[in-house]
Amino acid sequence: MPGGVGLDIGASKWVLVDQKNPAVQIRGRTADDPIQCLREINAALLDNVGPTVPLGISFPGSLNKEGVVESWPRRPTWVGCQLFEGMPWADPCITLVLDDGICAALGERRRAGEGLDSYLCLTFGTGLGGVAVVDGLPRGSRSGGARTFGHLRVPGVTTPCPCGRQGCLQAVVLGERRDRSTLEELLAGARRGYLSTVVADFVTASGLDGVVLTGGLLGHVPEFADFLLRELTEEFAGTGCDARLSSRPHESALLGSLDLAVAATGGSLDASFDYIRPRRDADRFTERHGRVLQGSVHSCSRRQR
Repeated sequence: MPGGVGLDIGASKWVLVDQKNPAVQIRGRTADDPIQCLREINAALLDNVGPTVPLGISFPGSLNKEGVVESWPRRPTWVGCQLFEGMPWADPCITLVLDDGICAALGERRRAGEGLDSYLCLTFGTGLGGVAVVDGLPRGSRSGGARTFGHLRVPGVTTPCPCGRQGCLQAVVLGERRDRSTLEELLAGARRGYLSTVVADFVTASGLDGVVLTGGLLGHVPEFADFLLRELTEEFAGTGCDARLSSRPHESALLGSLDLAVAATGGSLDASFDYIRPRRDADRFTERHGRVLQGSVHSCSRRQR
């Protein structure tokens, strides 16, 4: 059976899991110094798994085609870091990186999204991400990430957002405290941003079958998750759309990164979906899948120095 390792790098911590022993998770703190953090991850991988295991990475920042971090509001000191420099994997290892919101959508395809041909996967964490899954394929925005949904603007609202604009949905719903908000703050923000109505209208107007809710915030504040599930179920009444909640919302991106790694070894996620293997296959991948994940998947296959 194909194997691999999944890595979820978050703003506060990172988590590593081996497909051969998924019950064991190795955790560490995400440091301000990216090279220090990547070296710690590298040491954990070498000590616990080995140097030639394909790796799938869920990453919340924006990367360019060379794997350089272009932006990460929660960890600005990472900007300019070449993500692969601190990870000297030996061939035939393949390293694939996906936006964490897209990874979460990938992780829920055969879990909360099971049986839905198409749906919106909403991820609640330090921000609000949204990815449409159509015919089993996560479809990110034209920028290659899942962040755009959280930056839909609420008319007439001037709440400032870290992106520099005003009235972004995630700023209205999550507020300045974001993933540290209280239940009362989250409920007030969701009502102020008409979150359930916006999501339900988006899903029905797009012809999707429903919505899957996930993300670490929903794991930390389950009452907020229950509120959203109840509100969306009411909004969907009579439409045939379904609202679902991940059973492991804090692990969706990690599970998606693991699926990504398994796919890199030749394991099939489904008949029509094969991620880039080494970098030389990027052109073939882009030609085949068009914009589905173009600009979202970053690959690296290199000899250990």
